[in-house]
Amino acid sequence: MKEERVTRQLRRQIIGVLLSEPERRVARLLIQQQHMTAFFYCWRLAHYQTRNTDNAQLSRFVWPEESAYQRMIQENQESRVLVTIHMGDFVGAMKRIATHASPERSVITLKREDDSPALQHQFKGGKGQHHVLLHGQYDPVEIVARLRQGNHTLNILFDLGDDFGETTEVNFFGYRARFVKGPALLAIMGKAPILPFCTFEQSGASYIEMQAEIDARPVHGERLDVACQRITQKLAKLAEA
Repeated sequence: MKEERVTRQLRRQIIGVLLSEPERRVARLLIQQQHMTAFFYCWRLAHYQTRNTDNAQLSRFVWPEESAYQRMIQENQESRVLVTIHMGDFVGAMKRIATHASPERSVITLKREDDSPALQHQFKGGKGQHHVLLHGQYDPVEIVARLRQGNHTLNILFDLGDDFGETTEVNFFGYRARFVKGPALLAIMGKAPILPFCTFEQSGASYIEMQAEIDARPVHGERLDVACQRITQKLAKLAEA
């Protein structure tokens, strides 16, 4: 117990230095973060119990860019990479966004843990299918091939470290950090644009905030590793906002 207290205190001190905040305020922020993590985990379990995107749980989202998103994807059969971070009810947000997809579109979700067979039935409708793949247990070539076919959406999180694959160095809140390069690499090789978004809670409501589309094509003469770093840096900047 003493070692745990020392570890927690050291953690608070380190975060306090990074954020330039007093240790007492950091302690309150960490408690709030634990509560919100548990809250959103409960939402995730609730989403797993519904087989499709047509349910009342999704109507609570406030999505200012919804009409613009509908116009953008209308009759658009190209593949796209939908990326976000571990914040808010991101599973519910992905399902809400999927309500506007055509029935023929297939979804690929990269996931950390195989904790719910029910996830296999998320987003599924019409002729489209949902393919759930686990990190470290999938063939990237297969994903790239599907993206190049068109009419596929890859759902993926980008705030991941080196335990989820190769990383690239970026600036993050004024410090050098390493983010996994998989999302950028799959988008580049799959020739699919990146659609970043985040979701958050404000005044008791859940918000979806879409960001500008990222063109994943390398610029003329750009090496693949340089393109990955450039695109991942753009994603890191969005995570700071």
